[in-house]
Amino acid sequence: MKKTYFKNLFRDIKKSISRFLSIVVIIAVGVAFYVGVRATSPDMKMSADNYFEKSGFMDFKIVSTLGLTEDDLAEIRSVKGVSRAEGSYSLDAVTEKGDSQMVLNINSIPEKDGINDIVITSGRRAESPDEAVIEEKFAKENGLKLNDMLKIKSGGDKDLGESLENTEFKIVGTAKSPLYISTQRQLSSVGNGIVRGFVYVIPEVFKSEVYTEVYAKAESAKSDLSMLESEEYSRYIGGIEKELESLGKSRSETRYNEIVEEADAQIKEAEEKLDQARVYADMGSEEAAAEVKRGEEEIAKSREAIDEIKKPEWYLLGRAQNLGYETYRQDSDRIDNIGKVFPLIFFLVAALVSLTTMTRMVQENRTEIGTFKALGYSTESIVAHYFIYSLLASLTGSILGVAIGFRLFPPLIMNAYGSLYQIPEMLTPFNMGFALQASLIAVLSTCIAVIAATLDELKEVPASLMRPKPPKSGKKILLERVGFIWKRLKFTRKVTARNIFRYKQRLFMTVIGIAACTGLMITGFGLKDGIIGATEVQFNEIYKYDMTGSLKKDISREEKDKMKLKALEDKNIESIMYADIRNGEVETPKSRSEDVFVVVPEDKQALNSYIKLYLEDEGLSLDDKGVVITEKLSRLIDKSVGDSIEIVMEDKAIEVKIAAITEQYVQHYIYMSPDYYAEVSEEDLSYNSFYGLLKDSSDETEENTLNKLKSIGDVNSVSFKSNAKVDYDQSMDSIDSVVMILIASAGVLAFVVIYNLTNINISERRRELATIKLLGFYNKELASYIYRENMILTVLGSLAGILVGMFLNRFVLSTAETNIIKFLGEISPVHILYSVLLTILFSAVVNIAMYRRFDSIDMIESLKSAE
Repeated sequence: MKKTYFKNLFRDIKKSISRFLSIVVIIAVGVAFYVGVRATSPDMKMSADNYFEKSGFMDFKIVSTLGLTEDDLAEIRSVKGVSRAEGSYSLDAVTEKGDSQMVLNINSIPEKDGINDIVITSGRRAESPDEAVIEEKFAKENGLKLNDMLKIKSGGDKDLGESLENTEFKIVGTAKSPLYISTQRQLSSVGNGIVRGFVYVIPEVFKSEVYTEVYAKAESAKSDLSMLESEEYSRYIGGIEKELESLGKSRSETRYNEIVEEADAQIKEAEEKLDQARVYADMGSEEAAAEVKRGEEEIAKSREAIDEIKKPEWYLLGRAQNLGYETYRQDSDRIDNIGKVFPLIFFLVAALVSLTTMTRMVQENRTEIGTFKALGYSTESIVAHYFIYSLLASLTGSILGVAIGFRLFPPLIMNAYGSLYQIPEMLTPFNMGFALQASLIAVLSTCIAVIAATLDELKEVPASLMRPKPPKSGKKILLERVGFIWKRLKFTRKVTARNIFRYKQRLFMTVIGIAACTGLMITGFGLKDGIIGATEVQFNEIYKYDMTGSLKKDISREEKDKMKLKALEDKNIESIMYADIRNGEVETPKSRSEDVFVVVPEDKQALNSYIKLYLEDEGLSLDDKGVVITEKLSRLIDKSVGDSIEIVMEDKAIEVKIAAITEQYVQHYIYMSPDYYAEVSEEDLSYNSFYGLLKDSSDETEENTLNKLKSIGDVNSVSFKSNAKVDYDQSMDSIDSVVMILIASAGVLAFVVIYNLTNINISERRRELATIKLLGFYNKELASYIYRENMILTVLGSLAGILVGMFLNRFVLSTAETNIIKFLGEISPVHILYSVLLTILFSAVVNIAMYRRFDSIDMIESLKSAE
């Protein structure tokens, strides 16, 4: 009996192989997409952590306004929790290519296997003062090869020979560095401010007596998982950070005293020499008298210089302040946020269709169930028959899905970021957690549905089960009640309308399945529109300025007027507005802080000429009664107009009132008027930045403007909006590629779902189709009989999918946003139309593929199958 039982099971699989395979495929598609996209973010973070561990990527970068000494380095090494610290030298310079200059970061090469060790991709490490290792990407982009010569200049009036022993180097190697994993780089104060590549030379090339920066590594293994376990890493690093900040204060005081004492000693030595010169002057020597006068003037200037010496400040920068690290983390978080929602919905649609397929298969096989029951098979044996069928289909689909998903989606998505980030090795390990999640849901959803459907059928007696279910009694459908339409319909159209509404389960499941797939495609396009649209609005509508710059020191209201006159000598500059821009923090209800930029413009009325403030197309302006904050920040801190918030800036907290909320899509900003700032901070306002409008934003004129501004002594750096947009567009292009993968996957799912539903439709209605065929319908007419229903249901499902897509898009966008990014919530009507048309196209292709099924309908066998 067992032999017959299993023979019958495998015969059933063979007989319904198309249905079995369609279940396998739809589960495989759902599982593959779910596990693949969900695993991508952890894989990206693991790949970065692996690279950072191997290269000894720093945990802290310490810089000081007066440099760092060997004593500073020794003190840093003694801090509890610091396992290693190394001093480093660096500066920015330019190299020429044709008529243009390219900015390079010149660094001292780290120790072998030390902190921030470089990965040599060709050639070898630099070993002598006239050798250099350059960035691999920069070398490829500019046609530089091993043994070529690289000449560098200061990019300004300063002679680079004062800082370096050598300015011409032989390229002996190319490399990748953990400090520069992103194509986006920090702005430079030399050249056009855009860093194009890095160069490593031996430390002896630098003439400086003090280190430019010191890099430190934490001793815990937690620092090797800073991406994957970011919260634990932050908590651990926080303790060391406080120790280093405390050390910075004490060492700054010590360093200041050392510098002043050294200067005093030099002045004392000069005074002693001056006293000797006075002796000769008293003896009537005119030359000695002139020397005394010069010496007194120099000593007076030296004393003034000592008085102007400011206490050095230590700046403690963590991994988050490294631009490459932070943008990579944000992008991987963005993929993680998308992966938490979109693949789950995708997978649930696949699971819903597969369980529907199995349920309807059981209902279709009621005659076989009745035969089993009549032959004496137990309820458990009959249920097991269909349970094994569904288990085999769902397990096979899950295994295929897991195997394909882990090998397809992570590499595809990570390759989309390949042009932005330089991670030597992308890891795509098998993720057991995601594999088990997806497989269990797939298996349980199909198997439980089969068990429930089989038990429901088994409630009837064998004699009843062995007969087909009698057709439902005919009822008038709504369309029949509209007489002037119904009377004008052809017979076949009337039959189609009755069939659609007679099989309500099929109607709803087909519409729901197609609506879900159309909705997923709309959501994919909505993600694309939301991400790209946010960038366009931010840079083209909100940021009206063409350039922004920082000053070397804070300047007063009087000083800014003189500097503005110098800047406006450049005919390309239309206007300039000074501002005080500071970093601050605002606490959220979840006891974490959000970084903000506090912007205080010199003229509150002029701000809208440079940065547009608005909410829902209604313009806003600054007043002296409160601040304007960005919409995303207001949501994170759960504050609205009229509420008060506390801003912490440079260890000082100020309380401000929210006067208005403005739309912005990138970063958090707080805008306040000069008078309101003075009121709440009780400080005199000074300016450290400026915004500018240009008449011409072409590359050539921007470079001329840059050179003009840099000739003004107080200007530290200048960046142009066009360059920032290019960098941001590159990041968005990578996201766009990811979104296209999501859209394509949704399209594949739609195709498989439609195929599956159409296959079920034909299988369930073989007797009906055989009867129609027996009445003289040709295959072409028989096909149109089914196709017409399919297309109507596809159109209904697609239209319903528009509503589903709008809802899903809003949900997915809100989930996919990171803390500092807000996406645009609008979907292009064209993309909605694309999604609907693609669904209809898939349905048409499935209809064509199904045409051969009508040839296989045997009129006699189908009609006698119930006897």
